[in-house]
Amino acid sequence: MIDQAGIHKQTLSSNPGERVNAVRKIGVNFVVLPDKDQAWNDFSRLAEDENSNVRNWSAESISISFSYIPDKEQAWNCLLRLSGDNNENVRMDATRALGRALPHVSEKDQAWNDLHKRTEKEADIWVRRGVTQALGYVFLHILNKEQAWNDLHRLTADHDDWVKRGAVWTLGKVFSDLPDKEMAWRDLNRLTKDDYSGVRWNAASALGMAFRHIPDQEAAWGTLIRLTKDSQEEVRWAAATSLGLAYPHVADKKLAWDDMHKLTESDDDSVRHGVAMSLGTAYPYICDNEKDLAQEDLHRLIEDVAVHVRMWATYSIGIAFPYLPDEQQGLRDLHRLLTEDDDIRVKWKAIEALGQAFPHVSDKAKVWSNLQHFASDENNMLCVFANHSLGKASIFKAAKADSEDDFKDEMEKALSFFEISAAKAWEPYNPSKFCLPFYNSFYSVTFKDGDNEAEVKRFLGQARVEIGLSESRDALLESMENLARALQSLQKSKEVSWMEKQTYLAAWRGYCDKAADLLAQAECNAPIAVEVLRRGLPIIGRRIKELLKEIEGESHRLREATRDTPFEGLGERTYSRTQQLAIIDQQVEAERILDETIQDVRIMCDFLPERSRASVCELRDWDELDLQRKASLYKRAISHCSQRMEVLSQQIVEKDAWIGYLRDEVIGRLKNINYNIFKLKISSANAADSLRALKWELDRINAIKLDIDGLGSKVEDLEVSQQQSLMELEEKIPRIIRELETLAKSRNNQLSREILEKLDDMKRSPEETIFERAANLASIVGLLIALL
Repeated sequence: MIDQAGIHKQTLSSNPGERVNAVRKIGVNFVVLPDKDQAWNDFSRLAEDENSNVRNWSAESISISFSYIPDKEQAWNCLLRLSGDNNENVRMDATRALGRALPHVSEKDQAWNDLHKRTEKEADIWVRRGVTQALGYVFLHILNKEQAWNDLHRLTADHDDWVKRGAVWTLGKVFSDLPDKEMAWRDLNRLTKDDYSGVRWNAASALGMAFRHIPDQEAAWGTLIRLTKDSQEEVRWAAATSLGLAYPHVADKKLAWDDMHKLTESDDDSVRHGVAMSLGTAYPYICDNEKDLAQEDLHRLIEDVAVHVRMWATYSIGIAFPYLPDEQQGLRDLHRLLTEDDDIRVKWKAIEALGQAFPHVSDKAKVWSNLQHFASDENNMLCVFANHSLGKASIFKAAKADSEDDFKDEMEKALSFFEISAAKAWEPYNPSKFCLPFYNSFYSVTFKDGDNEAEVKRFLGQARVEIGLSESRDALLESMENLARALQSLQKSKEVSWMEKQTYLAAWRGYCDKAADLLAQAECNAPIAVEVLRRGLPIIGRRIKELLKEIEGESHRLREATRDTPFEGLGERTYSRTQQLAIIDQQVEAERILDETIQDVRIMCDFLPERSRASVCELRDWDELDLQRKASLYKRAISHCSQRMEVLSQQIVEKDAWIGYLRDEVIGRLKNINYNIFKLKISSANAADSLRALKWELDRINAIKLDIDGLGSKVEDLEVSQQQSLMELEEKIPRIIRELETLAKSRNNQLSREILEKLDDMKRSPEETIFERAANLASIVGLLIALL
């Protein structure tokens, strides 16, 4: 249990170090802190602390927990203020923090505008240093990528070396999404020749990250080889390291392998160090007839005089193990390193390599025994890495377990090993810092009953802090977060009526479908972790079997009870929808089902009492909501509607009376249409508000049209005043179309062109009824709202 009172007390300490420690705790644990208002108050106060280090860590911690902070606008403004701090390091780190926060703000256009201003030449140099890295975090989330690319391109030519260094790192990270890859490649190549070695160092690393997307890969490979001969050691090392990332994508692998093989015999320690790392990454792609030579290179490098060369050659044996031609030679090499090498760092890399190799060795019992021997070693780091490797080995055993009991048992063993590893480790040497919270959250979701939502959130929050920029871990964690949301929906469904349970079921399956999609993305880089999570899906699925049976039984009774009544259609639809949601095949998307049935809900909402309608059926922004919010609104609306319909069924005995009631309601709702909306001129200044108001009234007319059709009536059956109002609307439609065309022409993209085509179609179809034209206009206005 997190001691929030203790953390709050620490924020008031007179010792700046204690306050730094407190603000870091708030950032890591924000998601599970019970009093988030208190947590935010502590955040905002420490962001104005007299000590610059406290303010610095406040910016970092706010960005880490940003997605969980209730008032994101306030948090964003706090980071903006810190980016103008009087301390240069605070300004730099707060600007970088804006990049981590931007994906979670709702008004991304405004947030991007705030960040864009900080890329300009006039911006403070420390702010520009921070914004180069911020661009790496936000590029995927920015709609105006041309503008962001232009900013990044300009920053690569900045007069400050550290700005260029950050810009070239971002080039490598976002290269695949850049609109002009030819220009980006020229920028990257230019920066490999920069006078400042730090820029060349980052450029060498960026080449590895971006290599697969670079237009001229032959030239890029040549650039990396040139950088292995740079005057600065760190540049040579970075270039040799990037060769492993680049190798899978080069066309002439024979020539590229010859280059790498020669570098394993380089006189330069830094080059041998880098290429020792690259051999593990490249090994699966090396031609089969060259793999023997590659293993000989690794065998030679683990005997190198330089300890860092031996360390990373050892690690590469673990990564390359499933592809080694001589498995026994690989095991002998690792065993010798464990028993004979004098350097502790080489030994712990050998332990790490055994953990990597475990799924692929034939004699797993022997490897397990070797790892257990070091699990209680007096050297702390050997103990830490041995327990971590045993945890990874247990995860593999769980993935391959024959029964659910064995699966659970191996998961518990893995968690025990990860806990020992994390408890004995210290930063930055804590290999279990992601695995422990990640698999803890999975175990809680899969096997623990009861209300463990806070525990799962805490584990996921800790794992989120630790993922850094790992795309595979990010996909794994997002998948786990979706499974946690599924569990939350399942738990809440036990507390509501059966009519509401179908909404939770829809949300549950939607989250599980999303989790499965994310697992597919992560499978290439984390296959065993993905296999374990997939083993858990059916276990989680069985936990809702009883709920499914209950929903099916209740919906069947509803269908039977509504036969030969005015509510027969409602009963049939509810039964059909529930049966479709109950099929756990991860194929049908819950959100699509909700979208398809929401019109029925809107119609039913119109028959609620006025006092209930506003609070229950606020569905006008439906298309802009995420699945969780849709499910919540859908549940609340259909629950109230069901109650209302039950009351009406008792009041209305005969169908004729029901139809009369409907007709009165429809005509009454036509009287409530705000026809003045159609008289407003739509200008660019008030476009968004005007369009939303227009769409709201058009949607109401469209809903009424469905009711009129259901009654078998037509426009001529309406009162004269209503017919006249609809005729006046029809006269205004040409002007509305012209104003919508003007708005669409102000944007030049695919969506605007699609809107203009639809407006042209309307002008060419004057024979449509007023209701048909209103429905078409509502659809077009919806697209325009999205465009703006």
